[in-house]
Amino acid sequence: MDFGEPAPRQIISGIAEFFSPRELPGKRVCAILNLPERKIRGLVSQGMILTASGPDGKLALVNVPESTPNGARIS
Repeated sequence: MDFGEPAPRQIISGIAEFFSPRELPGKRVCAILNLPERKIRGLVSQGMILTASGPDGKLALVNVPESTPNGARIS
């Protein structure tokens, strides 16, 4: 994932049951990047994608407007 850093980050998450692979490319999401790297399913994850869920259990990505630059800080 491109967060405006010199190299892209790999983030491993469990969102596959909620989103098809076709839905995700090009999405602008919020992520937590100040976590230590962690091995998940044998792969190194370098952050966590933020999501929200409603009473129906449906997951939604927390996203930002297209005009927000990659790597912008959440405050």
